[in-house]
Amino acid sequence: MKKYLVALVFVLIHVTGFAQSDTLKPDIVIQHTLKNDFPSTIDSALLPKPVGYLNDFENIFNASEKKSLDSMLVAYEKETLNEIVVLTVDSNYTTPELLYDYSLAICYKWGLGKRDLDNGILICVSKSMRHIQIQNGYGISPILNDVETKRIIDEEIIPFFRDGKFYEGLVHGINVLEEKLKP
Repeated sequence: MKKYLVALVFVLIHVTGFAQSDTLKPDIVIQHTLKNDFPSTIDSALLPKPVGYLNDFENIFNASEKKSLDSMLVAYEKETLNEIVVLTVDSNYTTPELLYDYSLAICYKWGLGKRDLDNGILICVSKSMRHIQIQNGYGISPILNDVETKRIIDEEIIPFFRDGKFYEGLVHGINVLEEKLKP
């Protein structure tokens, strides 16, 4: 009987001790920025500045591919006013678990799309982490929703990426996006 009483007291002490611990804190703290009260796990001060419509921070593309992709994206924006931006990042910028938050924070920080139309699209690729994310502005979402962008990633872009054809995969994916956005 004494053993049970000692064991019960031991358990109660430890349970109440853990319940009162102030050292247990969340791993991720949500910060609210003033712009649109956007909650983010990403410190916007650490986000890179854009260098154009193609931001190849992972150095996936050679010089001619970079020039071609950037020209393609600039021409599309001039023709339609929709902005498609490509961003490549490695694990120095974010983690696979935070790629969604990171790409969304980039959209807000860079101000993708026209303010009154909210018509920006960000294609965020990480070759080293084997992840891709497409973020649509609210003005794009009625035409091209998250289900459709996932289908484009899975069926149109990823097959090229599996063969190591990142340039071809992005060009094809961008062409499919542009086709879907035609009036």
